Amino acid sequence: MKMKKQHIILALGAMFMASCADEFDRNFEVGRPELSAEYAYLSDYKPLKEYVADPNFKLGIGTDAADYAKQGPTYVITNVNFNETVAGNAMKMASCVGDDGNMNFGTVEAYVTEAAKAGMNVYGHTLAWHAQQPVKWLNSLLADKPIPVTPGGENPCIVFNNGDAGANQWDKQGIYSLPTPMVKGKTYIVKASVKTEDDYPDGTFGLWPIWDASPNKNQWGGSDDVQYLPSYATSKNFTDLQWEFEANFDHDKLQFVFGKVAGKVCIDNVSCKEKGSDEEMIVNGTFDANSTDGWAANWGGPSFAIEGQATAGGGTIKYMESVMVNGDLEGTGTSNFFTKEANGPTVNSSITAGVGKDGSKGIKITSPTGAAEEWDTQFWIAFPEALQEGTKFHVEFDYKANTTVSCGTQAHGDPGAYHHWECVGNVDFTTEWQHFSKDVVAKGDMVKDGGMKTIAFNLSKKDQASANEYYFDNFVLEVEKEKSASGPVKYKENLISNSDMEGTDASNFISKEAPRTDTYNSTIVDGIGKDGSRGIQVVSPTGAGEEWDTQFWILLPEALQDGTAFHVEFDYKASTEVSCGTQAHGDPGAYHHWDCIGGVNFKTEWQHFSKDAVASGDMVKDGGMKSIAFNLAKKDQASANTYYFDNIIVEVEKESTGGGIPLTPQEKKDTLLYAMDKWIHGMMDACRDEEGNLLVKAWDVVNEPIGGNGQLQHGKADDKDNFFWQDYLGDLDYVRSAVKFARQYGGDDLKLFVNDYNLEYDWDASGNKKLESLISWINKWESDGVTKIDGIGSQMHISCYADATEAQKRKDLIVKSFQMMAETGKLVRISELDMGYVDANGNAVKTVEMTEEQHHQMADFYKWIIQQYKTIIPPAQQWGITLWCATDAPADSGWRPGEPVGIWDQNYYRKHVYAGIADGLSGE
Repeated sequence: MKMKKQHIILALGAMFMASCADEFDRNFEVGRPELSAEYAYLSDYKPLKEYVADPNFKLGIGTDAADYAKQGPTYVITNVNFNETVAGNAMKMASCVGDDGNMNFGTVEAYVTEAAKAGMNVYGHTLAWHAQQPVKWLNSLLADKPIPVTPGGENPCIVFNNGDAGANQWDKQGIYSLPTPMVKGKTYIVKASVKTEDDYPDGTFGLWPIWDASPNKNQWGGSDDVQYLPSYATSKNFTDLQWEFEANFDHDKLQFVFGKVAGKVCIDNVSCKEKGSDEEMIVNGTFDANSTDGWAANWGGPSFAIEGQATAGGGTIKYMESVMVNGDLEGTGTSNFFTKEANGPTVNSSITAGVGKDGSKGIKITSPTGAAEEWDTQFWIAFPEALQEGTKFHVEFDYKANTTVSCGTQAHGDPGAYHHWECVGNVDFTTEWQHFSKDVVAKGDMVKDGGMKTIAFNLSKKDQASANEYYFDNFVLEVEKEKSASGPVKYKENLISNSDMEGTDASNFISKEAPRTDTYNSTIVDGIGKDGSRGIQVVSPTGAGEEWDTQFWILLPEALQDGTAFHVEFDYKASTEVSCGTQAHGDPGAYHHWDCIGGVNFKTEWQHFSKDAVASGDMVKDGGMKSIAFNLAKKDQASANTYYFDNIIVEVEKESTGGGIPLTPQEKKDTLLYAMDKWIHGMMDACRDEEGNLLVKAWDVVNEPIGGNGQLQHGKADDKDNFFWQDYLGDLDYVRSAVKFARQYGGDDLKLFVNDYNLEYDWDASGNKKLESLISWINKWESDGVTKIDGIGSQMHISCYADATEAQKRKDLIVKSFQMMAETGKLVRISELDMGYVDANGNAVKTVEMTEEQHHQMADFYKWIIQQYKTIIPPAQQWGITLWCATDAPADSGWRPGEPVGIWDQNYYRKHVYAGIADGLSGE
């Protein structure tokens, strides 16, 4: 190319030139004067941006934002040579958000304002990352929530005065006569809160239901038809106990046995329900009515009376309790749902297959034309008990309609018994599924005439031209309850790591596939989970000798002991329909009991399993139940069957020991979504001018998400400096949420990139594995049809190698990375290009040790990289190239210390790489 010296004239105004002329020697326009023979030619080069022919091509530089705003050397070099500036650190979260969560965007605002005045494009770096985060504040958001204690006096309960401890458990009994007997063969759940004057850890409080009316009598004339259920430990604090059992007889009495306990035995919150039913079989189980009706003691047993027991701290705890049966509509229960269509009769709603969200079961209601009133067609959500003044409740559901319409809600007593014109506000139906969620307090006319019992939806419209169909699914109905604040607070904790299987941890999942007889950690596979996510597959071949030849285990990190209630749920399907049993095991393969959570009926479509169970009896022998076994082999199966599992949760009840209640995974996710929303909203506002115009129109929406194994990076227990959002939001929602908030506050025209390093690096034998993984993840993030990622940023922190073989390998990997990114059709950006030098022995060479030949090799490599980018990446996909370091790194630099990473040296003289970059841009 023809070289000629250019006299740089900046269109920055005479005032600027006057203010800066004495402050900055313009060394950056020339090479090193003491080596004029080698460097004089550099003075003939124009500013770098003048070699960019395409007006849409962004030539950027990593910038110290605070220095730039001062209009000193950084400002001049940036504006003279580049058309895009990227803040090195100033726009990262930790630079703007303090330990208390307060945001300060002063540096950002000054930076983007000055850049805009100079006609520069500002590229945002970065909205979401695990590093340089306000870790202290984010962790504080996830701290245990305080125990919500309401000051109060004494809580009524029934108290049995035992006196001295007896020799036998049956010596002292509290007996309740059921108004309606149990039915033999049905499953029941009995609960009670129990407190004793001393701690009894050995299990001295038991339940022996009895069929007292049985003709089968013993020698003393009492019934022999007794069912002996487990005994549990009690303490000086109220402890919640639970028994789940299949009735062996038509029990008409509950015998609570506690003969080995001395002193007072306090019993409260007694409940008995048939499993799956919301009908309470105990009258006055909370003893608020100050009555002992229905209660008795055994012959020679203890006296008893209603007494007030002081609660710990003199108060009560408020909590939300679900009062919804069959909320996901996958069962048959409809006790919470009522329908009236076109002034017809009010009936329990019908559940219909295929009309729910994602093709599941749902409720469908048709509103015809010709309505006289909006309440001609109605739908009700019913509470099992009337809400009284001041009761807080929470309702949520999924919903849509055939026609867009807004419908009102009312508070009713029984369905059709109008109380008040508004209940949970209007529901705006559209033709797409939406989610409704609201907290409400029942008060005033809502609770008149004995209380509010139902939420009514008015689904008719007087002027509707055609019939409209309404669809509902996935109901949640919770009511605030209050209980004694005595004793530790209990909460549910998920014991499964990597429940959604989007990470790599398989420690809770064990497989055995015939003909192998050994057990091993299950393999998590891409694309086989629900909705195309990751999941586990287990293959059962033909020719099984026993049903347990092929097994899958959910392995718990701690053994469950007698009486431990646990909750299991997961998504599942199989290539062939089949019913498989489950067993309780110790370690995988150590059989305990033939039944654990019942049979699982696999179908070829995804289903959701959810069940509550209690570990008891043989399930917990030999140290406790450690795993749930699925027997997946069938002796008569004609062909191999493949089973799929995803989204596995096992929750057990825990007790708070730190003065608070740990947040649930959903609460943590919701809290961090609030923090991300606040952060991105604040940043977008800071990047606007006084008229509200957005000055930063492109961003690294997520930085460095991919780990070396091809999965997303995740936190480690000893990593206190980083904060991995994906550990709480999930690998999919982490990125999707960042994109959502960026577009919500920055507009749909915002260009959003995922930026990562080593995309041109040989992490595996085939090379470019990390880039392959990133592209796969982008496809997953975008698979929801909403999330849009515009481009890929490849950082390219690279080195020039003296070894010819190594140098060629690096070039081949760079070419392949450009080809792979071009094939995505997305914008491609070299986002942080800098270069060091590695000698023939594999050692990084410091700037002070560099030879002229090595400097020229680096210049040639820069030229080659830029030319390959411009050749391989189609022009429409070329965002541009950002050079990360203006000058060589000082010896004490935090980034590549002492290395020749700059375009200029530390005295702002041009280096040979300046020519290589210019030649690469010009194509000459």
